[in-house]
This record gives sequence, C-alpha cells and structure tokens, in this order.
Amino acid sequence: MTKQHSWTGVAKAVALGLALAVASQTDAYTITQITDNATNDYDPKISGSNIAWYGHDGNDEEIYLWDGSTTTQLTDNESHDWEPSISGSNVVWSGDDGNDFEIYSWDGSSATQITDNETGDYSAMISGNNIVWSGYDGNDYEIYLWDGSTTIQITDNETDDGYPAISGSNVVWSGDDGNDREIYLWDGSTTTQITDNMTDDWQPETSGSNVVWWSHDGNDEEIYLWDGSTTTQITNNASSDRRPVISGNNVVWYGDDGSDYEIYLWDGSATTQITDNAMSDAAPTIWGSNIVWEGWDGGDTEIYFTTVPEPTMLSLLAAGTLLACLKRRRCH
Repeated sequence: MTKQHSWTGVAKAVALGLALAVASQTDAYTITQITDNATNDYDPKISGSNIAWYGHDGNDEEIYLWDGSTTTQLTDNESHDWEPSISGSNVVWSGDDGNDFEIYSWDGSSATQITDNETGDYSAMISGNNIVWSGYDGNDYEIYLWDGSTTIQITDNETDDGYPAISGSNVVWSGDDGNDREIYLWDGSTTTQITDNMTDDWQPETSGSNVVWWSHDGNDEEIYLWDGSTTTQITNNASSDRRPVISGNNVVWYGDDGSDYEIYLWDGSATTQITDNAMSDAAPTIWGSNIVWEGWDGGDTEIYFTTVPEPTMLSLLAAGTLLACLKRRRCH
C-alpha cells in the first residue's frame, strides 16, 4: 500500500510539473504591439526581425516596414498598395498603377515594378529573389514566377489558380480542378497535386517540403499538413480554423474559441493558444520562433508580435517540480 501510494504521488508530481510547464508556457508569451495609431493595419509578414504590413494612411493603403526598432513607410502615393510579403530585407506587394494591380519589389533602398500589363496581378509572395503571384491571362488566373530576371508562367489551364506561396524553388497554390479547389506543388520542374477530395482546399503555405492549408472537413474548417508524403489533420474541433502559415515544423493559424478569433501554434506535437482576449486576432505568420498577427485593439486593427519560448525551459520547470517533490518524499 505504501509503495502504491508513493508511485501515485510521483504520478501526481509529474502531472503537476507538466501542468506548471503548460501554464508557464502560456504565461511566457510576451506580446509586443508594433503599431499604435488611429487607422487599420493589416496582413503582417515577417522575416527575421523585419515585419511588413499594409495600413491606411488616411487616404489609401500603403506598405510599411518595421526593422526591429524603426518603422519605414515604403510607399507613398495616391493608389492602393497591399498584400505585402517579405524575405530578408526584400519586400513585394500588389499595387494599383491607375489601370490595374501590378507587382512591385523593394530591395532595401528602392522599388521596382515587376509586372507591367493590362490585367490584374495579385497575392505576391517572395523567397530570396524568387517572386510568385497570381495573374489574369485574359481568361482566368494563373501562377507566375519571377526569378530575378525572367518571368515563368507555371500554370496554363482553363481554371483559376490563386493564393501562391513559395519556399526556395517550391511553389504551392490553390487551383480549381473543375469540381472544387485543390492544393498543388511545383518543385521547379514538375507539378504535383497534393489534395484530391470533394471539398475546397485554400491558402496553402510552404516551408521546405512541408505544406499547410485549411479545408472544410464536413463540419467546419480545419488545418492540414503535408510533409512530402503524408497528410496530417492538425486540428479537429467544432470551430473554424483558418489561414495557417508554417516555418520548419511550427504552424500558426487563427481559430474561433467560441467567442472570437485567437492565434494558435502547433510545434509538431502539441497545440498552444497564443492569444486569449475579448477581441479578434487574425492573419498570423511565423518565421522561426517569431510570430506576428493583426489584432483588434478596441478601436482599429494593429500589428502584434511575440516569440515562442524555448521548450527546454518549460521542460526544466516540470523536471524541477518532480525533483523537489521526490527530495521531500511528499508527492501527494
């Protein structure tokens, strides 16, 4: 009876240590508000310590860059600029040239117009010097790649292809297969259809060979991961989860907690709720352990930042609790 009682105490200590680790993980997120103004700021993207977003300047939407300490307004014109993406100090976006939307790039000192045509180009994403976007070819939307000198048309079909993302030479997008939207991957030479089902699959993101997206599971929207060979459903709940972004094995998204939208992180094994407030948070993105998103501050939408705490420190908390318990021989 004594031995059984002792191991029951150990089990309780382990549970308590893990509980404290989880609690500390929740408490360990230090959230920094990057913007604080009277206008809306949307759709942040991050690379290292650099964060780009688009915000209203009182007249129209412009592109902004925060380098870790200072905010720089990259565009200042009379037309709309939006949908930024960033890689290092390189920023791309879609801007209105007075006729339609074109793709622009900023290299750290000056802006270059990448496209110049009579049709709309949207949803630019960048990785290194490679830029992808969705452009109208006169019939439907196709996926294009600019490698720093040449534009390549990746898709050429009779259905719409949109929401491209890029990691190195890998390009993913959501395309209509004639029945619904599926996820596709181009590795620089060959296109692979990753999904093949009866529901729409949306807004893929990629990191290396990993691809994430959101789709309806018959009940609500859930998050999915393809690791190069196998598809895993990351979320499975009774609420909507949307717009995942991946960096390595870390995946972030925004999900409905029953009251509003919050930011969540999956580290390859466990899910953590990053935000927990009474206002909606959305459009997260991640680079390594750095996460940014847009959130409502009660007056308008602002940009927020946090860093994922080191998991080793959380494990030490659990181990420390167990060790102290065993030393006292009072684990109950």
